[in-house]
Amino acid sequence: MNLSLRRLSIKLQLLILEIITLVVMVLVIVLNYALAAQILNQNNKNYSTEYFAQAKRNVSDNCNLLSAMLTNAAYNSNVQKFLKSTSPSETYVNFSNVDALINSLQALKSDSIIDFAIVGNNGNRYFQNGLNPSALALLESLPQHGLLNYYTGRVELTYRGIKKNCFVLVSTIYAIEATIIKKEEIGLAAIVVDADLFSFSQDQNDTQSDTQFYLLDRNNVPYASVNPSLPNNITVQLSNLPHQESGSEKITAGGVVYVVNYETVAPVGGRIVSIIAEKDLLKDILWIRKLAFVIVGITLILMLLPYAVIVNNILTPLNKFLYFMQDIKSGSLAELKKRIYVTGYSEMEIMSREFNHMLDEIAELTTSLVRTNTQLYQTELAKKRSEIAYLKSQINPHFLYNTLETMIGAAYQENAPETARMIKALVVIFRYSVKGKDFVQLAEEVDIIKSYIVIQQIRFAGKFTVKYQFEPETLACMIPKVILQPLVENAIFYGLETKMEPGNLWIGSRLDEQGDLGLWVHDDGLGIANDQLQEIRDTLSPDEYDQARDHPAQGIGIANVHERIRLIYGKNYGLTIDSEPNRGTWVRIRLPAYKAVDGMPALR
Repeated sequence: MNLSLRRLSIKLQLLILEIITLVVMVLVIVLNYALAAQILNQNNKNYSTEYFAQAKRNVSDNCNLLSAMLTNAAYNSNVQKFLKSTSPSETYVNFSNVDALINSLQALKSDSIIDFAIVGNNGNRYFQNGLNPSALALLESLPQHGLLNYYTGRVELTYRGIKKNCFVLVSTIYAIEATIIKKEEIGLAAIVVDADLFSFSQDQNDTQSDTQFYLLDRNNVPYASVNPSLPNNITVQLSNLPHQESGSEKITAGGVVYVVNYETVAPVGGRIVSIIAEKDLLKDILWIRKLAFVIVGITLILMLLPYAVIVNNILTPLNKFLYFMQDIKSGSLAELKKRIYVTGYSEMEIMSREFNHMLDEIAELTTSLVRTNTQLYQTELAKKRSEIAYLKSQINPHFLYNTLETMIGAAYQENAPETARMIKALVVIFRYSVKGKDFVQLAEEVDIIKSYIVIQQIRFAGKFTVKYQFEPETLACMIPKVILQPLVENAIFYGLETKMEPGNLWIGSRLDEQGDLGLWVHDDGLGIANDQLQEIRDTLSPDEYDQARDHPAQGIGIANVHERIRLIYGKNYGLTIDSEPNRGTWVRIRLPAYKAVDGMPALR
C-alpha cells in the first residue's frame, strides 16, 4: 500500500489527503448525529415508560376497585338468595334487596358504571338499568363458565338507543353454604363500565410534548387518547405490532416515519402506545447537522487555498527539476555545464543548491575518472598476464594426472588390479584436493573418504571394517573441504593399525535438536592415554591454540581441523574428542547446517 502511494504524483496524493480529511469530517458528523439520535430515542422511550406507568397505574386501580365491587355483589347473601329463589314472591323480595345493594355499590363509581347485571342459571335476571338485550346476549355468548374477573375487552352496547364504548367485567357466581363456597355455579355477575374509565388520568391529559399517547383495545383499535386523533394511515400499522409485552418500532404512514413505543395493559388486554414523528423527535439536532455540513463546505473551500499554494511552491520547482534532469540525461557535455535555480519553499532552494554542488563534484570526478581508467587498463593488462601464468602452472597437475592414468593402465596389463584400484583412488583424492572450491557438499567429502578407505583397506587387508552412518538429509549440507579425511587418517594409523585383532571404524552425520550438523569418526582401537588426551584437548581450548607450539603427533590433524572450523564459523562451533584406553576414540564435529554456498559465512 505504501509503495503504491509513493508511485502517485504529489498533486494526486495531496488531493487524496483532502478527500480523506473531508470523509473523516463527514463521518464524525454522521456518527455524532447517530449518537445524538440514539440518545433522543432513549430519552423518548424513558419518557414514554414513565407516562405508561402512570396510565397503567390508573387502569390497575380502577380494575381493582371494580373487582372488589363485583366480588362483594357476587357473594352477598341477598344475591345468593335471588339466584336460588324459585317462587315469584321470594324472587320479588330478593330482587328488591339486590337492587338496593347494587345501587349502593354503583355509587362508588356512578360516573363510570353504565350497568350492573346479575344473571342466574335458574332464569332470574337483574339489570340495573332494565333488561338490556345486547348486554344479555354478550353474557350468554361467553365461551365457558368458571370465569373470574374476566374482561371481555372493549365492546359497543346500546343503552336507550345510544351506542356506547364499554368494558365488561364478568365473574362466575358460586353457591355459598355456611360461608363455604361450593363448586356449584349458580350464575354470572357483570359490571358494564364506560371505556373512559380505563383511560388516562386527569393529570395526564395536558402534555406539552410532541409525543402522542393512545390506549388500544385487544384489537389494537384506539379508544382513548391524550391527543385528538391518530396520524393519518397509522391505524393499520398499529394492528401489525408484534405480540409482546413491550417494545419499540418504527413505522411509516403517509410518507412519514413514526417512532412507536408500546406496552401491554394486562387487566383489559389492550396496549398503551406513544407515537411521535421521527422528524419531530430529532428536530432539535437536525439544524445542528445542517450547520455542521455548512461548516464542512466552508472548510473545504478554505482548504483549497493552501492546496493551491502548496502545489505551486512544490510541484512547479519539482517539474523544473524533472525537465532539467531530462536534459542532463542526454549526455551532452554542454548540458553538464548548466546549473539550475528554482524558487519556492526553502527546502526546494536548498535542494537546488545541493544538486548544483553535486554537478560540480561530478565534473571533478569525471576528470579523475579519465585518469583512473588509464590506471585500470594497465592493471587489467597485469591481471591478464597473471592469468596466463596461472594457466601455464596448470600444465604440471595435468602431467601428473596423465602419468597416474598411464600407471593405472600398466597395472591392469601387469595383472595387478589392487594396485590399479589404489592409483585410481589416489587420482580421485588428488583431483579433489586441488579443486579451487573451499566448501563442498558433505556427499562429495564422503566420496573422497570412501576413496581414501579403499587405499587403506588394500594396504591393511582384513585389518578393519567401515560402517557409514550418514543421514540422507545431511548430505546436501555445505562443509569446509577436507575436514573428515585427517580424522579418518588418525583413527586408522593411531587407533586401528597397531591393534592386534581386526577393528571397526564408524563415520556418520545427523542434525541435532538445534538444527546444527553433527559429524563423527569413531574407532574401537587402542584409544589414547589420559595425559596425552588432556594434552590434545588443551590444543583445542579457545585460548590455548598456537600454530607455532609443538602438538602431539596424533593431535596435529585434529587441531588443524578444529582451528579451521573456528576461523570460519566462530567459537561456538568446532571439534571435541573423547577416548578410553583399549576401547577406542570418539571425535565429534559441530557445524551450522548450511545448504548452499551462498549461505556460507566469510572467514572470521
